[in-house]
Amino acid sequence: MTIIKDRQKDILGWVVREYTKISRPVASSDIVREFHLKVSPATIRSEMLELDHLGYLNQPHTSAGRVPTDRGYRFFIDNLLEDAPLTSRKRSVLKETFEEEDEDKFTRELARLAASITRNLTLCGLKEILYKRGFTRLLEEPEFGSQKMVRSLGRLLDRLDDEMQYFVEDLDESREAVFVGEENPLEEGRDMSMIITEWTHPEGFSGFFALIGPKRMDYQKNLSFVRYLHHSHPI
Repeated sequence: MTIIKDRQKDILGWVVREYTKISRPVASSDIVREFHLKVSPATIRSEMLELDHLGYLNQPHTSAGRVPTDRGYRFFIDNLLEDAPLTSRKRSVLKETFEEEDEDKFTRELARLAASITRNLTLCGLKEILYKRGFTRLLEEPEFGSQKMVRSLGRLLDRLDDEMQYFVEDLDESREAVFVGEENPLEEGRDMSMIITEWTHPEGFSGFFALIGPKRMDYQKNLSFVRYLHHSHPI
């Protein structure tokens, strides 16, 4: 069993948060500067090297900093993610959305709102209704600057059109499903992350909700939104 020390947990959390923000490999000097640490970059660099050996970080280029691996993101999600309740403004907007009683209009508006809040690609579905929002914004992320990634995203969306019901059927009633990279059962999505949950409207109709983004998506913000959506009826 791999043992990760408390300091290494802190450093892994800092790397994930910083990489989410700057979208380039994170150096030890970035960590010291951003989080106002009273240790030398060499000390942080040594711990980052150990996290690399343990499989939580990866160095994409010889002279670059490090980025989280799929394993690193999974540890962050399961052990380091802090509770971050939605702001009162976001809760208010969601409440207004749930006041819409027409199934089609509600599903469309929820997809639009979620894409705006999370800045990721959103799929919101109800029976034969499926709305997708945020595609253009997602393509602005540096990870989707290659045609390979764009093609993979397109193929993933095609598969989800047909197979989303199977994901929803496998959901635990009490929580969401989070797939990081290679965890995704669909090969087309293994360079991305995907979060899926269900929602129920106070009027009685229900559906599914999915977020797709780069592996460095803001898990704290996105999961706060998804969990509020799943566990609450904001009316």
